[in-house]
Amino acid sequence: MPVSEKSLWGAMWRSAVLPGWGHVYGGDQKTGYAYMGLFAASLLNINAKRLEAIRQGRLYEDKKYEDFAGQILPRSFEGAYSLPVGLAIHQYHSSQYSHFKARYYESIKFAGGLYLFQFLHSYYSARNFDRRMWSVLWRS
Repeated sequence: MPVSEKSLWGAMWRSAVLPGWGHVYGGDQKTGYAYMGLFAASLLNINAKRLEAIRQGRLYEDKKYEDFAGQILPRSFEGAYSLPVGLAIHQYHSSQYSHFKARYYESIKFAGGLYLFQFLHSYYSARNFDRRMWSVLWRS
């Protein structure tokens, strides 16, 4: 595409659709492909964390009633030890579920931050490109 046809808003809407595309459009291929790769990796990370949080949530729900039922100790110890040990195991499953859910939310925040950062970087890069283009045209 000729230099004169490139615009600030062309880079902006490309960066909004696919992170990094606005940089590639502006001629900064390395940065653009780096943003594309980082954003794709962050989406894969979100999916992995989501699946792990779902797995831990199901495990927590399955074990919730089992922990208090005294099924972790032999029948002869049920009366004396089942509730404290069951409570400890229940709290362990609860904390594991909370931990993986928090990691899932952190990965969403990271991807959102990366998206906003590359969008703003695309805006300022394109704005500087737009200024350079007009200064070259003004001199000629």
